[in-house]
Amino acid sequence: MTQTALGWRFGLLLVLWLAGCASSSVAWLQPRADGSVELVLFAHSRSPNLGIKSGGAWTIDDVTEMDERVLWTPGVPPRFVGKSRESSAPLFGLPPRYFVPLSLCSPPSATPARSAVQREGESLIYCLWKDDVTESARIEARLPFQDPPLLRQVFPGPKSPDSPRSPGSPDSIDSIEPLPGQRALLSRGGRLWLLDVRAGTVQLVLSEPASLRGATPEGDLLLWVEGHHYTLLLRSRKVVVLGDSVRQLAVAAGSLWLQNEADKRLLRVDPDAGTLLDWPRPKGCLELLGADRLGNLWFSSEPSPVRRGTPLPLCRWNPSVAEPEIILLPTSAH
Repeated sequence: MTQTALGWRFGLLLVLWLAGCASSSVAWLQPRADGSVELVLFAHSRSPNLGIKSGGAWTIDDVTEMDERVLWTPGVPPRFVGKSRESSAPLFGLPPRYFVPLSLCSPPSATPARSAVQREGESLIYCLWKDDVTESARIEARLPFQDPPLLRQVFPGPKSPDSPRSPGSPDSIDSIEPLPGQRALLSRGGRLWLLDVRAGTVQLVLSEPASLRGATPEGDLLLWVEGHHYTLLLRSRKVVVLGDSVRQLAVAAGSLWLQNEADKRLLRVDPDAGTLLDWPRPKGCLELLGADRLGNLWFSSEPSPVRRGTPLPLCRWNPSVAEPEIILLPTSAH
């Protein structure tokens, strides 16, 4: 057998060996309004780079891809619910949002809305109309098939009707994020506006550019102040300035929970007093993943990652109870 043939046979054996070494870990967790949680898995593998086209040396590349979505519901075995199509993690602490049919925003004879979005577990739909020429926008919050809307707000644009279009204007509407409790956060020119439908108010959240990173059903907001740090705007109207390395925002046992990503410290925030304390993690629990709607914190656990097809252990912990519960999550063998 020639040296070239031996090389290719070795390469084939290497590929087969690497395929058997794929592993799984948790990418992120998203709470659902019914108390269940949806967990998205990473698939880790090692791929040979034979360097044939470039004439270079062989290398082994680490590859991480989005994999299965697993739904965990109390009292029901975890089950796969399809491959993940998401490429980035959702906002901390919030259930999924959905873009709903534009027909829910207005009668058939009216000008159709540009977009319509709704948060799981919330009845309100937030509808957006935009004028690309004047860059004005109209926001309406309404119940499906009901008229008039519960809240209507017009944001006039900076341009006259005959001005040329200028994408990325500081007054353009970037996004609408529905929040629990008939509220929504509007991103406009890098600044955030809070729409409170019950109070019928629209107010600027911060005078400096910021983006929403997470929220709680109780009304707390986690913001990234551009170029600076994370800030918590608490339901009590107190403000807690955090560092620049925060992972997750979760609610359990009447407190807010975060993790400092830089040194892995678990942090507990009293939402009424605005105090921030280091808190010992329960034994065996590692990275904070989030919380479910039943008041339990979820963590990764050792071993992680695990070989694909092997159950992946997670910690589920109620801070009112001393010992965490170990949840075994299935992983796909393919």
